[in-house]
Amino acid sequence: MALFTPPLTSLVVALSANVRNDVGCHHPPKSVYLNSLLNAMRASRLLVYEHPLLILHINDKPISEHSPDFIVRGQETLIVNLLVSPEITQADVNCVQACLDAHQRTANGVLINFGDQRLTWMNIAQRQRKYYSRNRSTV
Repeated sequence: MALFTPPLTSLVVALSANVRNDVGCHHPPKSVYLNSLLNAMRASRLLVYEHPLLILHINDKPISEHSPDFIVRGQETLIVNLLVSPEITQADVNCVQACLDAHQRTANGVLINFGDQRLTWMNIAQRQRKYYSRNRSTV
């Protein structure tokens, strides 16, 4: 069975590969990749929010704050975090998952690592919500 990669994720990963080819892999700071990818996404006419603040609420009480590198909106919503490290760790995955939990709407996540020998990425699906606000009706 083949894994499905949403079209917006595919586009952002392709733009990241172009950035990696242009910038190179000599380990510049993360900000170089952030700015280059932001410019590439905007040139592709994507709606991009840079470092948005997402607050996880449980029963209308703020529990935690999360700020992904980007939220990209198209026909779908994508939460993007970038790394410049030798490998993707479980802590990195948990960070994207926390952003997905805090996001109010349906979204996908992608973790893109520029620090490996080649560009690596991981799709992260939004898990079923465990917590609901008081205002949500249950039938």
